[in-house]
Amino acid sequence: MGRTQKKRKRVYLQVDDIDLPMAPYQLAVSNLLPGDVEAPDWTSGTDAGFDQFLDQRFPREKFVEFRRALEGPNMLPYAAPSSKIVNYRLIILTRERWRAAAHINSIIASMTGTKRSPLRICEFCKNLFLARRNNQETCSEKCASGRRMARWRAKADEYESNRQRKKAAKEYQLRLELKGKRKSETQEKGGVMRWLRS
Repeated sequence: MGRTQKKRKRVYLQVDDIDLPMAPYQLAVSNLLPGDVEAPDWTSGTDAGFDQFLDQRFPREKFVEFRRALEGPNMLPYAAPSSKIVNYRLIILTRERWRAAAHINSIIASMTGTKRSPLRICEFCKNLFLARRNNQETCSEKCASGRRMARWRAKADEYESNRQRKKAAKEYQLRLELKGKRKSETQEKGGVMRWLRS
């Protein structure tokens, strides 16, 4: 008797699955919009209304990759024929869930004192990334440099005020010393004048 093999039914990943083989793709989808851009959900309306919404919120010149992904083939293999709205919802949901996972992992790690998850949000550009080191706070060297410069600029006012205060203190000290020297010189001259008169 020969064995018959059952053909496995193909199971597609759901939007909220964060599966390691799909992680690079989902991470790329999550970063199609910059981290500081708010993306509201599109709940109702026509395709023409959706196009107008996209043109107002996400102009083609500024969000090239995002618009290309929306207009490309469906990101969900089981969805109806190509739909910008389906792609938009997938991008927004994936983005929200990955960002929430990164925030929750960070909070849990800080509360329990355990090692942080590699899924993090860049402190400079606010994009999601997978950290290679435990102390990595930015997604690239460019962002690390920008973060250092931003911190330096934020402290520049403090440095400048400290420099001005020290400079004023030195000037005040010099004035006191000069005033003390003048006083002693006049006293010496006064003593010499009195001696000559006598």
